[in-house]
Amino acid sequence: MWNDRVRRYALTTALELPLSTALHTTGLPAELSGAAVHAVLTERFEDAAAVTETYRIRIRAGAVQESAGHTAGATERIVVLGGTAWVGERAGPPRRVGPGGHAHWAADVPHLYRAAEEDVDALLVVRYPRPAVS
Repeated sequence: MWNDRVRRYALTTALELPLSTALHTTGLPAELSGAAVHAVLTERFEDAAAVTETYRIRIRAGAVQESAGHTAGATERIVVLGGTAWVGERAGPPRRVGPGGHAHWAADVPHLYRAAEEDVDALLVVRYPRPAVS
């Protein structure tokens, strides 16, 4: 599953498309797993301004997920349901987010996810703005 995820991520990033573009045709929920994060795509919304994906994620304790940047202007928001996560842009200090807390960061740059001492359950929202039409 990891290699398949990497291929889908690389393809959609190269085409400047949201990751869910390669997933939503398989039906919901669609699952992905990486070095530390297991994600289930639960919703995909499209409007004139953006494509927004909602995932239920689990960050495994003792592992770090480093993700490459998404398309220009993409952002991520996390709401932690249980456990304590360290998330955010790799260039800056990661943000500590505990149960009931939330954080957001630019996702068009390399970013990371890490569980502090126990698995983390969270909701992740990824927003891909649509390019301006000239």
